[in-house]
Amino acid sequence: MNYMISSYTDNMDKLRYYSSMFSRKILNDILVYDDFSKIKETIHNFDIDNQWNGKTYLDYYQYLYAILQRNYQCEYVYKNEIISKYLIKVFSHKDTIAFSEFHVNQSIADLVLFNGTSRAYEIKTEYDSDKRLQHQLADYCKLFELCFLVTSIDKVSYYEGLLPEQVGIIAINFKNQAPKFSTLKNAIANQKIDIDTLMQSVRTNEYINITRYVCGKVPDVSIFDMYEACRDMLHHAENDKVRKAFKKEIKKRKSSSTYIPNYAECLRQMCLAINIQPSSYNVLFEKLNHKILI
Repeated sequence: MNYMISSYTDNMDKLRYYSSMFSRKILNDILVYDDFSKIKETIHNFDIDNQWNGKTYLDYYQYLYAILQRNYQCEYVYKNEIISKYLIKVFSHKDTIAFSEFHVNQSIADLVLFNGTSRAYEIKTEYDSDKRLQHQLADYCKLFELCFLVTSIDKVSYYEGLLPEQVGIIAINFKNQAPKFSTLKNAIANQKIDIDTLMQSVRTNEYINITRYVCGKVPDVSIFDMYEACRDMLHHAENDKVRKAFKKEIKKRKSSSTYIPNYAECLRQMCLAINIQPSSYNVLFEKLNHKILI
Protein backbone atom coordinates (compact mmCIF):
# COMPACT_ATOMS: atom_id res chain seq x y z
CA MET A 1 0.00 0.00 0.00
CA ASN A 2 1.35 3.44 -0.94
CA TYR A 3 0.91 6.35 1.45
CA MET A 4 1.10 10.05 0.83
CA ILE A 5 3.93 11.52 2.82
CA SER A 6 2.72 14.55 4.71
CA SER A 7 4.49 17.91 4.68
CA TYR A 8 5.58 17.34 8.27
CA THR A 9 8.09 14.62 7.43
CA ASP A 10 10.94 17.13 7.44
CA ASN A 11 10.26 17.56 11.12
CA MET A 12 12.78 15.33 12.89
CA ASP A 13 10.87 15.50 16.15
CA LYS A 14 7.85 14.05 14.44
CA LEU A 15 9.88 11.29 12.80
CA ARG A 16 11.51 10.37 16.10
CA TYR A 17 8.07 10.28 17.69
CA TYR A 18 6.87 7.97 14.92
CA SER A 19 9.85 5.67 15.51
CA SER A 20 9.02 5.48 19.22
CA MET A 21 5.76 3.71 18.31
CA PHE A 22 7.81 0.66 17.36
CA SER A 23 8.75 -0.34 20.88
CA ARG A 24 8.37 -3.52 22.88
CA LYS A 25 6.45 -1.70 25.60
CA ILE A 26 3.81 -0.25 23.29
CA LEU A 27 3.25 -3.58 21.56
CA ASN A 28 3.06 -5.35 24.91
CA ASP A 29 0.61 -2.74 26.26
CA ILE A 30 -1.68 -3.41 23.31
CA LEU A 31 -1.40 -7.17 23.65
CA VAL A 32 -1.79 -7.42 27.42
CA TYR A 33 -3.79 -4.35 28.45
CA ASP A 34 -5.66 -3.27 25.29
CA ASP A 35 -3.89 0.04 25.73
CA PHE A 36 -3.88 2.04 22.49
CA SER A 37 -3.31 5.38 24.18
CA LYS A 38 0.13 6.06 22.68
CA ILE A 39 -1.11 5.42 19.15
CA LYS A 40 -4.15 7.65 19.69
CA GLU A 41 -1.86 10.32 21.13
CA THR A 42 0.31 10.16 18.00
CA ILE A 43 -2.72 10.51 15.74
CA HIS A 44 -3.98 13.48 17.73
CA ASN A 45 -0.55 15.14 17.66
CA PHE A 46 0.32 14.64 14.00
CA ASP A 47 -2.34 12.96 11.88
CA ILE A 48 -5.73 14.14 13.05
CA ASP A 49 -6.44 15.53 9.56
CA ASN A 50 -5.68 12.26 7.79
CA GLN A 51 -9.10 10.80 8.56
CA TRP A 52 -7.90 7.74 10.48
CA ASN A 53 -11.22 7.41 12.25
CA GLY A 54 -12.69 4.07 11.14
CA LYS A 55 -9.43 2.65 9.80
CA THR A 56 -7.50 0.03 11.76
CA TYR A 57 -4.53 0.34 14.07
CA LEU A 58 -2.60 -1.99 11.75
CA ASP A 59 -3.34 0.43 8.89
CA TYR A 60 -1.81 3.19 10.95
CA TYR A 61 1.26 1.12 11.81
CA GLN A 62 1.80 0.41 8.13
CA TYR A 63 1.49 4.12 7.42
CA LEU A 64 4.05 5.01 10.11
CA TYR A 65 6.50 2.40 8.85
CA ALA A 66 6.19 3.58 5.25
CA ILE A 67 7.09 7.12 6.34
CA LEU A 68 10.05 5.95 8.42
CA GLN A 69 11.33 3.69 5.67
CA ARG A 70 11.36 6.59 3.22
CA ASN A 71 12.35 9.49 5.47
CA TYR A 72 14.00 8.28 8.69
CA GLN A 73 15.96 5.04 8.47
CA CYS A 74 16.37 4.48 12.18
CA GLU A 75 17.62 1.29 13.82
CA TYR A 76 14.14 -0.25 13.85
CA VAL A 77 13.83 0.16 10.08
CA TYR A 78 17.26 -1.38 9.51
CA LYS A 79 16.49 -4.37 11.72
CA ASN A 80 13.06 -4.86 10.22
CA GLU A 81 14.38 -4.66 6.66
CA ILE A 82 17.18 -7.11 7.43
CA ILE A 83 14.65 -9.53 8.88
CA SER A 84 12.08 -9.10 6.11
CA LYS A 85 14.29 -8.78 3.05
CA TYR A 86 17.62 -10.39 3.92
CA LEU A 87 17.18 -13.13 6.52
CA ILE A 88 13.58 -14.18 5.88
CA LYS A 89 14.62 -16.95 3.49
CA VAL A 90 16.37 -18.90 6.23
CA PHE A 91 13.85 -18.30 9.04
CA SER A 92 11.56 -21.02 7.75
CA HIS A 93 14.25 -23.67 8.13
CA LYS A 94 13.55 -25.68 11.26
CA ASP A 95 17.27 -25.80 12.07
CA THR A 96 17.55 -21.98 12.23
CA ILE A 97 17.02 -19.68 15.19
CA ALA A 98 17.48 -15.91 15.39
CA PHE A 99 17.49 -13.31 18.15
CA SER A 100 17.17 -9.56 18.28
CA GLU A 101 19.81 -8.26 20.71
CA PHE A 102 22.18 -10.87 22.09
CA HIS A 103 24.53 -10.12 24.97
CA VAL A 104 28.17 -10.78 24.14
CA ASN A 105 30.54 -9.91 26.95
CA GLN A 106 29.86 -6.19 27.58
CA SER A 107 28.31 -5.65 24.13
CA ILE A 108 24.91 -6.38 22.57
CA ALA A 109 24.76 -7.70 19.01
CA ASP A 110 21.81 -6.24 17.11
CA LEU A 111 20.85 -9.50 15.40
CA VAL A 112 22.28 -13.01 15.66
CA LEU A 113 21.51 -16.12 13.67
CA PHE A 114 22.25 -19.77 14.44
CA ASN A 115 21.98 -22.68 12.05
CA GLY A 116 25.01 -24.66 10.93
CA THR A 117 27.00 -21.46 11.52
CA SER A 118 26.74 -18.71 14.12
CA ARG A 119 26.42 -15.18 12.68
CA ALA A 120 26.33 -11.74 14.28
CA TYR A 121 25.10 -8.53 12.64
CA GLU A 122 25.99 -5.07 13.94
CA ILE A 123 23.90 -2.21 12.53
CA LYS A 124 25.14 1.32 12.05
CA THR A 125 22.55 3.73 10.68
CA GLU A 126 23.14 7.26 9.44
CA TYR A 127 22.35 8.44 12.96
CA ASP A 128 24.66 6.12 14.91
CA SER A 129 28.03 6.85 16.41
CA ASP A 130 31.03 4.59 15.74
CA LYS A 131 32.35 5.25 19.24
CA ARG A 132 32.10 1.63 20.48
CA LEU A 133 32.16 -0.14 17.12
CA GLN A 134 35.66 -1.62 17.30
CA HIS A 135 35.08 -2.88 20.84
CA GLN A 136 31.73 -4.40 19.83
CA LEU A 137 33.13 -6.18 16.80
CA ALA A 138 36.09 -7.47 18.79
CA ASP A 139 33.63 -9.06 21.23
CA TYR A 140 31.52 -10.63 18.47
CA CYS A 141 34.57 -12.08 16.72
CA LYS A 142 35.51 -13.93 19.91
CA LEU A 143 32.18 -15.78 19.96
CA PHE A 144 30.61 -15.97 16.48
CA GLU A 145 31.98 -17.66 13.39
CA LEU A 146 30.84 -14.95 10.95
CA CYS A 147 30.40 -11.26 11.80
CA PHE A 148 28.95 -8.51 9.62
CA LEU A 149 28.52 -4.77 9.71
CA VAL A 150 25.25 -3.58 8.16
CA THR A 151 25.21 0.06 7.11
CA SER A 152 23.96 2.51 4.50
CA ILE A 153 25.53 2.33 1.06
CA ASP A 154 26.63 5.93 1.62
CA LYS A 155 28.59 5.03 4.78
CA VAL A 156 30.49 2.00 3.49
CA SER A 157 33.65 3.89 2.54
CA TYR A 158 33.74 5.49 6.00
CA TYR A 159 33.50 2.18 7.86
CA GLU A 160 35.77 0.07 5.64
CA GLY A 161 38.94 1.27 7.34
CA LEU A 162 37.54 0.74 10.85
CA LEU A 163 36.70 -2.95 10.58
CA PRO A 164 38.78 -5.99 11.55
CA GLU A 165 39.83 -8.01 8.51
CA GLN A 166 37.42 -10.86 9.21
CA VAL A 167 34.27 -8.69 9.47
CA GLY A 168 32.05 -8.61 6.38
CA ILE A 169 30.09 -5.61 5.09
CA ILE A 170 26.44 -5.64 4.03
CA ALA A 171 25.16 -2.41 2.48
CA ILE A 172 21.54 -1.32 2.31
CA ASN A 173 20.36 1.19 -0.28
CA PHE A 174 17.19 3.07 0.64
CA LYS A 175 17.25 5.27 -2.45
CA ASN A 176 15.09 2.91 -4.47
CA GLN A 177 11.42 2.33 -3.72
CA ALA A 178 12.28 -1.07 -2.25
CA PRO A 179 15.41 -1.15 -0.05
CA LYS A 180 18.12 -3.30 -1.60
CA PHE A 181 20.84 -5.27 0.18
CA SER A 182 24.25 -6.19 -1.19
CA THR A 183 27.16 -8.04 0.41
CA LEU A 184 30.17 -5.91 -0.43
CA LYS A 185 32.64 -7.94 1.59
CA ASN A 186 32.32 -11.53 2.73
CA ALA A 187 33.12 -12.32 6.35
CA ILE A 188 36.11 -14.55 7.08
CA ALA A 189 35.26 -17.38 9.46
CA ASN A 190 36.70 -17.07 12.96
CA GLN A 191 38.45 -20.33 13.83
CA LYS A 192 38.56 -20.01 17.60
CA ILE A 193 35.91 -19.38 20.23
CA ASP A 194 37.09 -17.44 23.28
CA ILE A 195 36.13 -19.31 26.44
CA ASP A 196 36.01 -16.27 28.73
CA THR A 197 33.70 -14.47 26.29
CA LEU A 198 31.55 -17.58 25.99
CA MET A 199 31.20 -17.88 29.76
CA GLN A 200 30.13 -14.25 30.10
CA SER A 201 27.62 -14.50 27.25
CA VAL A 202 25.57 -17.56 28.22
CA ARG A 203 23.33 -18.48 31.14
CA THR A 204 24.37 -20.67 34.07
CA ASN A 205 22.43 -23.73 32.92
CA GLU A 206 23.87 -23.24 29.41
CA TYR A 207 27.55 -23.26 30.38
CA ILE A 208 26.91 -26.25 32.63
CA ASN A 209 25.28 -28.12 29.73
CA ILE A 210 28.09 -27.06 27.37
CA THR A 211 30.67 -28.39 29.82
CA ARG A 212 28.77 -31.67 30.20
CA TYR A 213 28.51 -32.10 26.43
CA VAL A 214 32.16 -31.24 25.72
CA CYS A 215 33.85 -32.88 28.70
CA GLY A 216 31.43 -35.70 29.44
CA LYS A 217 30.84 -34.45 33.00
CA VAL A 218 30.43 -31.35 35.09
CA PRO A 219 32.71 -30.36 37.98
CA ASP A 220 31.87 -31.85 41.36
CA VAL A 221 31.78 -28.50 43.13
CA SER A 222 29.22 -26.24 44.78
CA ILE A 223 27.14 -23.92 42.62
CA PHE A 224 29.23 -21.03 43.96
CA ASP A 225 32.37 -22.53 42.43
CA MET A 226 30.71 -23.87 39.27
CA TYR A 227 31.52 -20.90 37.03
CA GLU A 228 35.27 -21.02 37.62
CA ALA A 229 35.38 -24.82 37.47
CA CYS A 230 33.46 -25.01 34.17
CA ARG A 231 35.59 -22.25 32.69
CA ASP A 232 38.78 -24.11 33.60
CA MET A 233 37.53 -27.36 32.06
CA LEU A 234 36.46 -25.63 28.82
CA HIS A 235 39.83 -23.91 28.53
CA HIS A 236 41.37 -27.38 28.16
CA ALA A 237 38.71 -28.74 25.79
CA GLU A 238 38.78 -29.04 22.00
CA ASN A 239 37.75 -25.72 20.48
CA ASP A 240 35.60 -27.23 17.74
CA LYS A 241 33.62 -29.22 20.28
CA VAL A 242 33.04 -26.10 22.39
CA ARG A 243 31.79 -24.16 19.37
CA LYS A 244 29.44 -26.98 18.38
CA ALA A 245 28.13 -27.26 21.93
CA PHE A 246 27.58 -23.48 22.14
CA LYS A 247 25.40 -23.48 19.00
CA LYS A 248 23.53 -26.58 20.14
CA GLU A 249 22.75 -25.04 23.53
CA ILE A 250 21.68 -21.62 22.25
CA LYS A 251 19.29 -23.26 19.79
CA LYS A 252 17.39 -24.60 22.80
CA ARG A 253 16.33 -21.04 23.65
CA LYS A 254 12.80 -20.06 22.79
CA SER A 255 12.59 -17.85 19.71
CA SER A 256 9.74 -16.75 17.45
CA SER A 257 12.01 -16.55 14.41
CA THR A 258 10.48 -19.60 12.72
CA TYR A 259 7.10 -17.86 12.63
CA ILE A 260 8.31 -14.39 11.61
CA PRO A 261 7.43 -14.77 7.89
CA ASN A 262 3.77 -15.12 8.92
CA TYR A 263 3.70 -11.83 10.83
CA ALA A 264 2.82 -8.37 9.48
CA GLU A 265 5.94 -7.05 7.75
CA CYS A 266 6.08 -3.71 9.57
CA LEU A 267 5.93 -5.46 12.96
CA ARG A 268 8.44 -8.27 12.46
CA GLN A 269 11.32 -6.76 14.41
CA MET A 270 9.08 -5.97 17.39
CA CYS A 271 7.63 -9.49 17.28
CA LEU A 272 11.12 -11.01 17.25
CA ALA A 273 12.24 -8.71 20.07
CA ILE A 274 9.40 -9.74 22.38
CA ASN A 275 9.62 -13.34 21.15
CA ILE A 276 5.91 -13.50 20.39
CA GLN A 277 4.53 -16.94 19.61
CA PRO A 278 1.75 -17.63 17.06
CA SER A 279 -1.09 -17.88 19.59
CA SER A 280 -0.22 -14.51 21.12
CA TYR A 281 0.38 -12.98 17.70
CA ASN A 282 -3.10 -14.02 16.59
CA VAL A 283 -4.52 -12.15 19.58
CA LEU A 284 -2.36 -9.12 18.79
CA PHE A 285 -3.34 -9.19 15.11
CA GLU A 286 -7.02 -9.25 16.04
CA LYS A 287 -6.58 -6.28 18.37
CA LEU A 288 -4.63 -4.26 15.80
CA ASN A 289 -7.45 -4.81 13.33
CA HIS A 290 -9.89 -2.96 15.61
CA LYS A 291 -11.24 0.25 14.13
CA ILE A 292 -9.68 3.50 15.33
CA LEU A 293 -12.21 5.66 17.14
CA ILE A 294 -10.99 9.20 17.68
